[in-house]
Amino acid sequence: MIDNTRMKVITPLLNASVLWILLVFSQCLVVAVSQNKRGDDDRVYPSRPLRMYWKRGYTWQEETQERFWCMQCTNDCHRPREPLRIRKCRPPHPRQIWTRIGSTIRPNSNRNACVTRVSNGNNGGGGGGGSNKVYLAACVGGRGSAKQQWDAMDMKDKFELKVGGRCLSQHHHPRSGEFLYMENCKTARVDRSSYWMFD
Repeated sequence: MIDNTRMKVITPLLNASVLWILLVFSQCLVVAVSQNKRGDDDRVYPSRPLRMYWKRGYTWQEETQERFWCMQCTNDCHRPREPLRIRKCRPPHPRQIWTRIGSTIRPNSNRNACVTRVSNGNNGGGGGGGSNKVYLAACVGGRGSAKQQWDAMDMKDKFELKVGGRCLSQHHHPRSGEFLYMENCKTARVDRSSYWMFD
């Protein structure tokens, strides 16, 4: 039987050991989540239109009624460096149906092409897009290149298509035919044009 003196010595040691184990476990969990954030997912998700998120209270182009703007290939989703635009959602329009494969987004009609950024993060773009438009390019490997991978996407709720501090958006309030490009997330949030959803 352990006497009270020994218990007073052992108890703090046990508590310290448990805390250390919990700390190590939590750090491992953080690393695992961050590693799985982009590039470590090979799953093929259901194909759906990808549209700009709207909710009551939004005002786009001085209008308060809901608008349905979807990502669309400019041409047939098969041309090299084909830019992407927003157009009125017309499901099941084949140029508006997208498939998430891992951390990449691909036209359902051409799963060998990935939505691709010109730059890989916080540089470039602004002021209506310039050279920072997104476009379709041949996917690099099974998981895509760094410029073809996106941070965590949600299949059930709104999310930002982003990398670093830049989000996929367009210039100011959305309207039909505008090109998509990487905008500063803070600017896109002010215009309420940073969020997307698989519809």
